Amino acid sequence: MLTTVFVYGTLMPGHLRWGLIAPFAVSHEAATVRGQLYDTGKGWPAARFTQSPEHQDQAGPATAVVHGWLVELAPASASTLMGQLDDVEGAVAADEHGTYPDTGPAGGVPEYRRVQIQTTDGAKAWAYQALAIGPDWTAIDQWTGQREN
Repeated sequence: MLTTVFVYGTLMPGHLRWGLIAPFAVSHEAATVRGQLYDTGKGWPAARFTQSPEHQDQAGPATAVVHGWLVELAPASASTLMGQLDDVEGAVAADEHGTYPDTGPAGGVPEYRRVQIQTTDGAKAWAYQALAIGPDWTAIDQWTGQREN
């Protein structure tokens, strides 16, 4: 089972929701993933990763990267924590057959998916990817200095 998560916004160390992950983090280090980061204007960012074939058209230039942190989770709590993060992120995860449900945790249409990514250094991790880019979202280099909700 995958026990690492790539975080790029309010879940990063020193940010609003780091406290959700910190008790379960074994280690964390700066990392990058190919894709594009967006300021949603809602107090949190969203990312699209170029390694997801269905989203390459909207993930930014091939050279763009999302800056964040690769967090290694304690194996005994990784599965439970990822379920909690799915709820926080309003995301859906694929089932054992790689199929995604049509509704999110709250019953509405999901806005994010938990996907497996690979960092530019080759590490595999879970990450949260936006299913669509909002019309008023702004492409940014990294999530620093923004107001967080």
